[in-house]
Amino acid sequence: MAEDSRDTRTVSRCKASASNGDVQQDLDRCMILCVPVEITRMILGKLEIQDLIAVAGVCRAWRVLSLQLDNVDLDFWWCKPNVSHELFSLWCDRFPRATRAALYAGMMPRGSDIYVEDGYVITLANKCPNLTHFTFKECLLSDKAVAYLAEHCPGLQYVNLNYCWRLSNAAVGALAAKCCGITHISLFYCTKLQDEAIKDLAIKCPGLTHVNVGGCFLLTDGAIGVLIDKCAKLQTLNVSHCWQMKVNLRTHGLNSNAF
Repeated sequence: MAEDSRDTRTVSRCKASASNGDVQQDLDRCMILCVPVEITRMILGKLEIQDLIAVAGVCRAWRVLSLQLDNVDLDFWWCKPNVSHELFSLWCDRFPRATRAALYAGMMPRGSDIYVEDGYVITLANKCPNLTHFTFKECLLSDKAVAYLAEHCPGLQYVNLNYCWRLSNAAVGALAAKCCGITHISLFYCTKLQDEAIKDLAIKCPGLTHVNVGGCFLLTDGAIGVLIDKCAKLQTLNVSHCWQMKVNLRTHGLNSNAF
């Protein structure tokens, strides 16, 4: 009984507030985490976002460590209920060093009064500037929001904007101008895109390896020709449902599967 009481007091002390410089001391007092800080970070780094959020609420030490993690995935695929802008902003605050973010508006419940619009992207860009992977599918985004993202997150390498039908050439142009390191981009059924956008992307992002423009039915062989010519590392190119195209991808050694 006395031993249980001591354990309870130890955990209680761990939960007490501590300065950022006392994280190691906080961990030393916690019976559960009698391991070096570096190993604790490695363990926390394996958790998915919903588990990491729960861990951050355990005590000050764990919260500080979770905020120091690199390569955190703000992956909201798992989140079945409504993801309000307020809740989204809170999670971005908790993990400012996140490198990946994913939100699929199609998973919102039927009849939901919440729409994933520009405010989500602007909040994310302001609070998580280290993003390398960005996936917002079926969202009501404007060119302005994508341009803001490109300006504040120039390290983007993977971009998925499938079914963001409001986007036009200006959005792709902003990404091409500010995020020259993009290797993967998926614009499936962004139906307003025209040849100029893809040509601009090919010229300014020559490191592209995977491109999905399926369903962008305004595109022609001219745009694809520039893409193949300028992007020597191109491996995958999906042009399904692009009715104006007659190019044979196999003759260029390209895989046509979507990613």
